[in-house]
Amino acid sequence: MPQCCNSMAYKKLQFIGFTGAHIAPVCAALLQERQDTCLLVTPSFERARMVAKNLSFFTDRKILILPEDDPFFFSFQAKSRSEPNSRLEALISMHKNDGALILCPVSGAVKKMLPVVNFALDSFELRPGASFDQADLQKDLSAMGYERVSIVENKGEFAVRGGIIDLFAPDANNPFRVDFFGNEIESIRFFETESQKSIADISSYYVYPAAEFLPLPREKEAAIVSIEDSYRNAAKASNDDERDIALDTRRNSLLESIEAGTNRQLLENYITHFTENYCILSDHLPSGGAVLIDDPDRIREVMELRYQEAADDFEVLAARGQAVKKDFDGFSGPDDLNRLYRQHDVFFFTVFAGTPEGAENITEQKNLLVRQPAVMGGNMTLFLSEIKRYVKQNYEITIVCSTDERLDNLRGLLAAENVGAGVRFERGELETGTEILSDRKVWLWDGDIFRTGRKKKTAPTLKDRSPIRSFNDIRSGDFVVHESHGIGKFIGIEEKTVQGNKRDYLKIKYAGNDMLFVPIDQMSVVQKYIGGGETAPKIHKLSGMEWKNAKARARADIEGMAAELVAITAARQAGQGFAFSPDTVWQKDFEDKFPYEETDDQIRCIASIKRDMERPVPMDRLLCGDVGYGKTEVALRAVFKCVCDGKQAAVLAPTTILARQHYETFSKRFEDFPFTVEMMSRFRTKAEQMETIRGLAKGTVDVVIGTHRLLSADVAYRDLGLLVIDEEQRFGVKHKEKIKTMKSSVDVLTLT
Repeated sequence: MPQCCNSMAYKKLQFIGFTGAHIAPVCAALLQERQDTCLLVTPSFERARMVAKNLSFFTDRKILILPEDDPFFFSFQAKSRSEPNSRLEALISMHKNDGALILCPVSGAVKKMLPVVNFALDSFELRPGASFDQADLQKDLSAMGYERVSIVENKGEFAVRGGIIDLFAPDANNPFRVDFFGNEIESIRFFETESQKSIADISSYYVYPAAEFLPLPREKEAAIVSIEDSYRNAAKASNDDERDIALDTRRNSLLESIEAGTNRQLLENYITHFTENYCILSDHLPSGGAVLIDDPDRIREVMELRYQEAADDFEVLAARGQAVKKDFDGFSGPDDLNRLYRQHDVFFFTVFAGTPEGAENITEQKNLLVRQPAVMGGNMTLFLSEIKRYVKQNYEITIVCSTDERLDNLRGLLAAENVGAGVRFERGELETGTEILSDRKVWLWDGDIFRTGRKKKTAPTLKDRSPIRSFNDIRSGDFVVHESHGIGKFIGIEEKTVQGNKRDYLKIKYAGNDMLFVPIDQMSVVQKYIGGGETAPKIHKLSGMEWKNAKARARADIEGMAAELVAITAARQAGQGFAFSPDTVWQKDFEDKFPYEETDDQIRCIASIKRDMERPVPMDRLLCGDVGYGKTEVALRAVFKCVCDGKQAAVLAPTTILARQHYETFSKRFEDFPFTVEMMSRFRTKAEQMETIRGLAKGTVDVVIGTHRLLSADVAYRDLGLLVIDEEQRFGVKHKEKIKTMKSSVDVLTLT
């Protein structure tokens, strides 16, 4: 690993050039120098899972993955036991300081919690020979969040039978049985839940709480006063009798839960009524622990979208008398990231060199030049060529395979070709291969070596694309559109009994805490939302007029759009465009470097686009295809054809994330050719953007990729030949008008 990984010399360090699963080898090197429990924060649960898979190969540390924290705002929903248990296991790991690595999506990392002292305040150790009053012990367990049951089956439960207490701690793999003789513990032993047979004796066990939310008596008193005052003042300011009744109902329900000590998951949302001294997950880390941040720019975007959605919900709930202003203070927002960045040693992993927002105190930046190796797709000639290239450049090469058979096959292949005598072969699983150019190290994964190209699929018809036809089409958290009710958020599938009949329903959340249940056999009335942009769509009210008004406006706009489209098409056909030259040798070389086998649809589309580009009439092509069908590669070949003729190409993306993805892809594909690829978005500093603008005007920048920043008045091209637009429908009206003017005389390829 690089010398810069001597982490104890740094307080805030930024690693530049990579994010996601590629951070694993560097993270593992950082962790080698720390024995303490550490926290790695990711934009999402899916990213956490991907990073964890690679990390499990590079480190032997215990890895814990926490779920997203996305509660239904101010409404009580029963959660599965696994979610709170995983957070409890992480908290216990931090307090024990057992050296684990905890991976957590940002929503869970900045969740507001009661002070650190609350969690371990009543913890205690059980060991043979120790004395406990059994009645007091049972009360203590209940106060710590353990649920008394007849037979222990799940974590967080305890059972009592005479002088025996069975207990299943959140951080244990099995429950254990505490056998008393009077008030003295005689023995402790693990047992199996199914057979109830003992497994092994235990010399001692330190018992931590089975609940995360454990307010102290003074905090409960403070919450009662705060809720009474907040809801009473809201009622005084209201002139709506119905809202006043709702405020009283909500207040009484909250006070009842506090006094009874129930509904902890609900009360977590109201934490700022209990205390102003809240903490977040990283506060529980030991002093020697570190915080690792994967892609802080993306993390901030996720928090901004999440916060805005919660604010919209709060607005609806407040109007209905189901919430007051202080309630919303308990919801974590983008500002809470700054707290995360101030604690402990922090290591940032970013694609670009710009300082992440909120992390202005970075002490050092290191560019490691990390990328994904080529995907061989079963091409052994390409595999051998890559191995020879790595050997020639003195790389340390490791081939990782999931089976011994694949290891033996590749070892034999290299031996037969007399190459790679120093190549290491290891058994394991990776999410993706990783190459660290600056260290000359590469890990090749058998999934990339043997994986074939994109699977050829029968292209779905337009009719089949929009409606949701199966559960695989949507995931929890996706925005959906109901024909009659508008935009909502898909939560999941729930079984409900209606008039004695059990059926599965799509569960869709609307503004506030409204829920709509759609029978599975009627799922065709629900479509996946395909709009977007930098912000999430506004969720409609279930009983409001927004959706009806939106449909009426859309119908009124269709005729005007159709007439405008006819006029634009006629003008383009009558105009004179640039006729690009036939393919060059460079074009063939560029296309041969594509590591996949082209699909029939790709080949057909590429040929059609090239024919249009070689005509003296401005091209206006629309390329449709689902994610993963290879639209970007088709666009790459059109752009390359353009710049080979001395023209410039612009690629317009609706979001900074998509622009960055395109920039990474284009940069990698163009790296062996003498063309300059630049990017324009908020990921670039003002100075870098001005330099790119000057390059476009002079003609020293051949390809520019960016967001709506490319549409600004100060951006001019020396000789623009091709405009590639990704998801044009996701741009605003103002930006679409500017796009129309750019389309008048250049070739246009629109992806959707």
